[in-house]
Amino acid sequence: MRASAFTGTLLVVLAFSVLAPSSTHAIVNDTVVLGDELSPSEFLAEVAIDGCASLTAASEGYHFEGGQASGLSQDRCTTGGMCQCKSFSDSCDSGDCYKVYRCNDTAADGCFAVSNCTQTVFTTVMEVDVNCRDPLDERDEDGINFFGMRWKQALEEDCNIGRVCRYNGDTAATIEVINGTTFRTTTLNSAHVDTLQECAATTKFRFNHCTVLDVREIEVTTTTTTATTTTTITTTTTTTTSSTTPLGECESPCSKAVSNCVGESLYGNDIRDVFADCMALAGRHTTLAFVQLGVCLSDCDEVDASSTLEDFKRSASCYRFCAFSTADMNCNITVTTTTTSTTTTTTSTTTTTTTTTTTTTTTTTGCMVDMYEPNDSPPGEVATLSEAMNSISASICDGEDDWFSIPVCNGTVIIDLYFNNDKADVDMDLYDDGGSLLTYADSITDDERIVFVHDGDNTTLYIDVFGFGNESAPYTMQTTVLCSELACLTDDSEPNDTPETAAFIGNETTELFATACTDNDDYYEVTVCASGLLDVAVVFDDDIGDLDLIIYDESGAVVTASETEERPELAFTVNSNTTHAATYYILVFGFDGDEAPYKLEVSITCNVSCTNDGFEPNDSAPDEVAFVSSSANFNATVCFGEDDWFAFASCELGLISIDVYFDHEAADLDVAAFDFGGNLLGAAESETDDEHLNVVAPPFEAPRASSSFTWSLRAWRVAADDDDDDNSTTLVEAQP
Repeated sequence: MRASAFTGTLLVVLAFSVLAPSSTHAIVNDTVVLGDELSPSEFLAEVAIDGCASLTAASEGYHFEGGQASGLSQDRCTTGGMCQCKSFSDSCDSGDCYKVYRCNDTAADGCFAVSNCTQTVFTTVMEVDVNCRDPLDERDEDGINFFGMRWKQALEEDCNIGRVCRYNGDTAATIEVINGTTFRTTTLNSAHVDTLQECAATTKFRFNHCTVLDVREIEVTTTTTTATTTTTITTTTTTTTSSTTPLGECESPCSKAVSNCVGESLYGNDIRDVFADCMALAGRHTTLAFVQLGVCLSDCDEVDASSTLEDFKRSASCYRFCAFSTADMNCNITVTTTTTSTTTTTTSTTTTTTTTTTTTTTTTTGCMVDMYEPNDSPPGEVATLSEAMNSISASICDGEDDWFSIPVCNGTVIIDLYFNNDKADVDMDLYDDGGSLLTYADSITDDERIVFVHDGDNTTLYIDVFGFGNESAPYTMQTTVLCSELACLTDDSEPNDTPETAAFIGNETTELFATACTDNDDYYEVTVCASGLLDVAVVFDDDIGDLDLIIYDESGAVVTASETEERPELAFTVNSNTTHAATYYILVFGFDGDEAPYKLEVSITCNVSCTNDGFEPNDSAPDEVAFVSSSANFNATVCFGEDDWFAFASCELGLISIDVYFDHEAADLDVAAFDFGGNLLGAAESETDDEHLNVVAPPFEAPRASSSFTWSLRAWRVAADDDDDDNSTTLVEAQP
C-alpha cells in the first residue's frame, strides 16, 4: 500500500525538475526553441516505441508540457527491469496530461530524446509454488503470457506493490515453468522476495485460477569462463581510529531499510530519486513526512558519475539523516550527525576544526495516514477515483470517515471492501450527488460489498467508508463500473456448472462472492455433520436480476428450495443421519435466465442441542400427528426445522382456545389451527412472548349420528419461525 501511495507523492514533490514543466513554459529558456505541437497519436507514431520508452536530455527531441486536461499520459513502466522508463498512452483525460512539442535545445536541458527502454537484468531468482486449476506445464506460450499478465496485476492488487517493475514474470520470456505447480522468475533483490513471502502468508494472493502458496529465494548455479589478468598495485593506506558506541548485534528493520535504499541508490541514474522511490516502498513515512523527506533531500549535495568517493559518502550520510529525521512510522531511531567545518587563514598553518552534534529522535504513530487524505467530509474533502484507480489501499484513523467520489454511467457499480474484521469492523454507505443515501453494507464479518444499478445519465456517486464504533483499520477497496447491460463476470468458483464440477466448500461456515450467468448454473458442494444444520442464504440486488436457490442431497433429490420474488433467498435442512456426515449440493441460478452478482452465505452447525419430546414423531399431518385430550396441559419442544402437529376431538361449532407459552428471546413460535380437511381456521403470529388463538369448530360435513357424544377430529400446529434456529419449550393449553 505504501508503495503506490508514496510513489504518487514523489511525482508531485520531486518530478517537476525532470519532466513536468508548467503550462506557462516556465522551464523553457533562451536555449530552447519549440517547434510544432504534435497530437499524442502523431507523437507515438513518430517515435514508434516498442513497449516502454527511455527519455534522455538531448539537443534535439521533444518537449513535454504537463498539467493539461487531456493529451498524452506518461506513467512509470510496469515491465520488470524498466522502472527508469516511461509508458505512453494517447488517451489521457485525467487532468494530469501532457502536450508534446518538437524542440531544439543548445544547452540540452529542455528537450528529450525518446528511445526504446533498455531492460535491467535482475539476478535474484525466486521460486513460486501455486495451486492452479489448470497445471502450468499444460499451458502453451499464450497461456503463460496471460498467466504473467495476471501475475503482475496480482502483485499490485493483492500485495499492494506500487513498483511492480521490480519484478519479472510479465511474459513467458521471463517465466520458467518447473512443473505443474511451480515456476521461477527474477526480482531486484532479496527484500522483494520477502515482500511476496509475507503477502502469500497473510493475504489472498490469487490470480488466473491460481493461489500462491509460497515464495522463496533460490541459488542458481551457473558456469562462467573467466580470463584472469594479474596486476600488481601499490596502495598507501591511512587508518583512522574513532571511538563509537557499539550497536546491537543486528540493525533494526528501519535502519536496515534505510541502508538498503542508500546502497540501491548508488546504482541508479538519478541517485536522489532512486533513494526517494526506495524509501516510499519501505513504508516508514506518512504522506506529510514524505513531503518533508523530499524537502530535506533537496538540500543534499548532487552527485553523478564524475563525483569522488568522498562526495558519495557525504551525500549518503545526508540521505540517511533525512530518512531518519523525517520517518514517523515504525522507525524509532536516534540520529547523531557530526558536521566538521574547516577554517584556514593565509597567515597561519593552523587548521581549526569545530564539531557540532545534533540528536533527533523520531516516534511512531498508531495509525497510517494514507495518500487520499484529507477526505473526511464532502463536499470539500473528497478523494476522486478515476477509471485507472479501480483498486486502492487506504486506512481509517481515529474515527474519521473516508469519502470517495466515483463517476458512473447508465449501468452497474460494484464496490468491494476488503479488511480483517478481527482488527476492526469497517462499513460503507453509497450516496447520490445530492447527498441521499442509496444503499449500504454493514455486516459484522470480513469484507463488504455493494452492488448498485444506476438507471440514468452519467453522474457522480459518493462512497463513505467508516469504522464501526470509530475503530481504525487499513482496507482495500475495489470498484467496477459496468455500463449498459450487466456484463457477466467470471468468478473464482468457476467452472461449477454441474454437480460433478461443484465448487467444494467443505464442512465450514463460508461466505463468498460470485456471479450467476445465463445458461451457467452455480453448484456448491458442502458436507454436513451428523444431525447437523445447514443454513444457506443468497444475497443479491433484485433490481439487477432474480436469483433462486435449491438444495439437493447426494442422490440428486431436492431437499428444499427457495424460489421467491424477494431477496435474500433462504433455505435450510437438517442432516437426519445421527451417526454419519452427509453431502449436499447447493444450486444458485437466475430465474428465467437473469444474471446478477451475489453473496453466498453457508452456515453449518454441528451438535445442535435439541431433545425430542415424548410426542415425536409428530412433524407432519396427517401421517405424523400426536393425539391429545380435548382439555390438556403439557410441555413440549419445537426443534429447528420441524413442526409439531397435535390432534384432538371437539364438538360441532365449539369454541377452541389454544395458548402457547414461551420466551420470545429464545425463539419466536407461532400457532395455527386446521380442520380435518386441512383448511386453515386461524393463526396467531405475533413477535412477542406467548401466542393465544381462539377459533370456532366448523359444522360437520357428514350427517350427525343420533348420539350427542359424536366427535369430530381437529388438528393444530405449533411451529418455530424459519429465521430462528433456537430450541423452545412450550406449555400448551387446549380447551375445546
